Amino acid sequence: WCAGVFRQDGKLFYHFPVASGFADFSFVVEITQKQLAVLQDDEERSYFLSAALHETHQLEPYPSEASRAEMFETILFADK
Repeated sequence: WCAGVFRQDGKLFYHFPVASGFADFSFVVEITQKQLAVLQDDEERSYFLSAALHETHQLEPYPSEASRAEMFETILFADK
């Protein structure tokens, strides 16, 4: 079970699983080409995003879209 990216109907999607004790979930979020480039080129940010999304979705399975978008932007594009 690991996060990954797939293309469907010309769009990019980030798929990530969440294990939460007795229940397992998976989520799919549309991403941009720019976000994909960072995920492919920066292994550290890719792993950190996966871990952060996993933990967040364990605590709150359906956070707001704005919250999730902010997490993608901060983790993928903030200065190191």
